[in-house]
Amino acid sequence: MRFMNGPFLRRAGLALLLALAAAPAPAQEGWIQLFRNTPAEKFDDEDIRLFIDATRKALSDTPEKGKVSWENPKSKNRGDVTVLSVFTWRSYSCRKLEIVNEAHGRKGTKTLNLCRVDEKWRAATDSDLAKP
Repeated sequence: MRFMNGPFLRRAGLALLLALAAAPAPAQEGWIQLFRNTPAEKFDDEDIRLFIDATRKALSDTPEKGKVSWENPKSKNRGDVTVLSVFTWRSYSCRKLEIVNEAHGRKGTKTLNLCRVDEKWRAATDSDLAKP
């Protein structure tokens, strides 16, 4: 599956794949916004696969303070997904991830709170987490 048919289709494809990384089924709108204007926009298909695999591993079985790294020897793009903390919010299992990606000379860092709600990982803002 290639997403090289223009920037919009590539972003839409990337957004769908990122959603798949965080949830068992595509469930959330807004994933496009999370990675807009980041190095992830420059990923090729193999970069995306490697990034998704690293994110899945960080969400499923990486301990707190653990890091999952990925690198594509062909594109030279790389990244790290670090589990900053594991916590519970409203009885949901949550993880705070730091995502660092590098592609084509660009480096970006994003921190996300993800909580497992109805068997799907969903992004939660700091203001969401502040609500009881």
